[in-house]
Amino acid sequence: MYSLDLFGVAIFAILGALVAEKQQLNILGILLSAILTAVGGGTLRDLILGQTPVFWIQNPVYLIVAAIAGSSIFVVSPYYRFRIRVFWLADAMSLAIFTIIGIQKAISIDVTLLNAVLLGTLTGVGGGIMRELF
Repeated sequence: MYSLDLFGVAIFAILGALVAEKQQLNILGILLSAILTAVGGGTLRDLILGQTPVFWIQNPVYLIVAAIAGSSIFVVSPYYRFRIRVFWLADAMSLAIFTIIGIQKAISIDVTLLNAVLLGTLTGVGGGIMRELF
């Protein structure tokens, strides 16, 4: 599951970077958008559950993967135009992975099933919402 989690982080970071690149942001904006999209939902989940420090502070590999994925878009985008729809299947898989991980984490600390589903949903979509607000 850890490998799938990192896969999801990379895909969400790439998508966040592509959105930022389309808005013609600089490298800092691209990295912020990539990282926010990749770890934002899990961060909100952990904060709501009172799980501190949040997961990416406990394991910085998540930030490293997101930063590398975001940076790669910055480096490659002048030479190749990515189409976001190419990533739709990987995005859907990542959304499912993050939602399952969020539900599992919520259930592990004995929240109600309804709250676990809500926290799983937040884990899956929270990063994208945060990116759009940014």
